[in-house]
Amino acid sequence: MKKKKNSLHDELKKIRNIITKPRIQYLLTKDKGNWQKLCCSLDVIDYTELAVQFYLDSEFPMTHGGKFLFSYGLLQSLFVQQKAINNIHEVLLGSKIDYKKDYPAIYDIREKRNDLVGHPTDRGNNSVHYLTPDYLNKTEYKVYSVYFEKEGKLKEDKLREIDIKEVIGIQRKLIKKILDNLRNKLFEERKKHKGKFKDSKTSDIFSGMTNYQISKLYDAFYENSEAADVEIAKSALKSIEKKVKKFKQEIENRYESIEAVPFIKIEYEEVKSIVRFIKDNLEGKKNEDINLINTVIDALEDKIYSLMEICEEIDLDFSDVSR
Repeated sequence: MKKKKNSLHDELKKIRNIITKPRIQYLLTKDKGNWQKLCCSLDVIDYTELAVQFYLDSEFPMTHGGKFLFSYGLLQSLFVQQKAINNIHEVLLGSKIDYKKDYPAIYDIREKRNDLVGHPTDRGNNSVHYLTPDYLNKTEYKVYSVYFEKEGKLKEDKLREIDIKEVIGIQRKLIKKILDNLRNKLFEERKKHKGKFKDSKTSDIFSGMTNYQISKLYDAFYENSEAADVEIAKSALKSIEKKVKKFKQEIENRYESIEAVPFIKIEYEEVKSIVRFIKDNLEGKKNEDINLINTVIDALEDKIYSLMEICEEIDLDFSDVSR
């Protein structure tokens, strides 16, 4: 679909890009209800924006039913959009938007919707509002409003003109401003978090890792190996295990939990299983075929290199606060 110049779709995409970053998504999904509310609200803004754009691109109906369907549908879409952006603000920043105080122009649109579509027959301010097809066109609605005193005495009546294109333009502009503000706050939080690790690199974990340690594992399982070879292998494996545990800790420091990065968790768990297998054979708890053990040691070497590559990618990501 070709995007329109004033469309909100690009702004929503920026929000989605940030909230699906591993650490942020992990934190947000800890509250499943809020995560669902956030995702639904983003979709709803997208869908209502499609409805608004359809209104602008379409011929305004000539029939009375069509006029009301278009008019009611547009105003309700704008109202739902306001509700959705408020839900997003609440989930991401922990507070609701006070439209009346902070965005009075949006509040005014909300009030117009309540007059014309929400409660035209019984507004809380002792008024009724007539929207008739003869006063409806694509760019302007005229509404006849009647206001009463509490005792039922007529207070005033007036014919109000509502510039619909102006209403749409104002809401789009301000919703975009709110989305920009949300994105900037999320970005600043992410930037601040990355800054904690500017002097720390995960690649340093394996900086002392050499082929020597892996070779000592092979030596322990040779046919003519001695007890000393086994002890050296145990020491080498302990060193590898320590580095792997440090790797997990650094992942959790950066992402809150290894659960936040499933593909890294899989690599880590596989390394853990391989280390456990080799340790059991070194300690005599298992006595597997020598060819199988050598194959597993080969796999450990490959997995260690895989963790090292992951570290390089993480360091690259955390060195660039714009990512």
